[in-house]
Amino acid sequence: MLDAYWMYNTRANGNCKMNDSAWPLPFPRGLRSLADATGLPLILYNGPQCGNSTYAAQWPLVESLYWDQGWGAGVLSAVAGPSSRAFYDGLFADLGTQGMGSFTQDFLDFQSLLFPAFLQDAAGNAAWMSGQADAALAAGFATQYCMALPSDILESSRHPAVTNARASNDYGVGGDNWRIAGSSLLLSALGMRASKDNFATGAATDRGQETSPFLTAAVCALSGGPVGFSDEIFKTNPAVLWPTTTANGTLLHASRPATALDAQFFGGLPLSSGDVRAAHSAIDGGGLGPLMFYAVLAVDAAPGAVREHLTGADLWPRATNPVPDPNGVNWFMWQWGNPACYTDGADAEDCVSILGDPAANTPLPAPPTADKHAWELWLLTPLHGGSTLLGEVGKFVAVSPDRFKRVDSSAGNGLVVSLVGAPNENVSIAWVARSDGLLGSVRAASYTLGDDGTLTTLLH
Repeated sequence: MLDAYWMYNTRANGNCKMNDSAWPLPFPRGLRSLADATGLPLILYNGPQCGNSTYAAQWPLVESLYWDQGWGAGVLSAVAGPSSRAFYDGLFADLGTQGMGSFTQDFLDFQSLLFPAFLQDAAGNAAWMSGQADAALAAGFATQYCMALPSDILESSRHPAVTNARASNDYGVGGDNWRIAGSSLLLSALGMRASKDNFATGAATDRGQETSPFLTAAVCALSGGPVGFSDEIFKTNPAVLWPTTTANGTLLHASRPATALDAQFFGGLPLSSGDVRAAHSAIDGGGLGPLMFYAVLAVDAAPGAVREHLTGADLWPRATNPVPDPNGVNWFMWQWGNPACYTDGADAEDCVSILGDPAANTPLPAPPTADKHAWELWLLTPLHGGSTLLGEVGKFVAVSPDRFKRVDSSAGNGLVVSLVGAPNENVSIAWVARSDGLLGSVRAASYTLGDDGTLTTLLH
């Protein structure tokens, strides 16, 4: 992502851009050469535009009030609403030839609150947003909003180009900008994803060493939005990113992003459960209809509190099993990072707990990472046959529609699963073979996808 630092800007005025041309250095051969050298599409960052922008000679601009936030002060400008579409059509056409693949609009609260022309005429602000979003849609550029007000999020529901909005504070090493589950309630209701700000996965940055990289990666994966790592070149820790993605970079999301649970606000989960959010994946279950798999993340929770108090009624959609078990047990829950859940032949009693039955819970494993922040990720799977799928080994969303297209338990005691991913990718799957009616042994095996990136296989 090319932040305003890469453009002609005035740092004292909040890094406001003079125009959208990159500095001659560090890109003396232009942006196209950067895109070609990396083989990656570029994300244009659009933040504050300076009040004395060079665009004034070509476009009608409106100016902001004078602002002073301590970290920057000055006057900003924006293209007038009626000219927005033509302006962004031209800008995107130009930058598209230079390797641009998507677009980020930052400082939306400034646009809504600092410009008298937009404050006095809400239609003017809507016209500015519409022109930008319609131009992005026509150019095929997905758009991210940052620092958006609730009114901006509501306005974005009219624009399919706007796919996600940042729901966190600015990133700070060891900070709490993982708290995006509440904002996700509004965003996901409007068909958008809540994104968390970029984070460091590996070596120390100019802001320090990230103390909980796996937690930040898990939050990004469960958000349904981008996984934005911002390490120095060659200093990214791949082990932190591997649980979020397939081999070809497809992010393993759930069907619906993780949002805060009602039980946190209306009783059911005690304060000891910490900050809890849940996502669900709806997977084709053959004749059973869709099977629901859940991922429940708890931060700052007392060990095992979520396992002890969570019930199927706390989840959305409510956790109901299409194949009720004769023993009255409908759901297994297991903890991400538990080695017993990834080891072929391990006793299932060392891996799975029983949802809603604290007496049948397996002992908690040791924390799976060196993260300083306390967190647990619980993965829930319905009992749906003689074998019960746990999911892809080591992934935060263990059963993702981006990996599993079908899970069919109609083949006797086995499971037929249909997988997708990168051509010839190795995928490790774990499941429970229920040999004694309820529990049995954990089975784990690796499978190689075909040249077309697909595979259908029997787990038994």
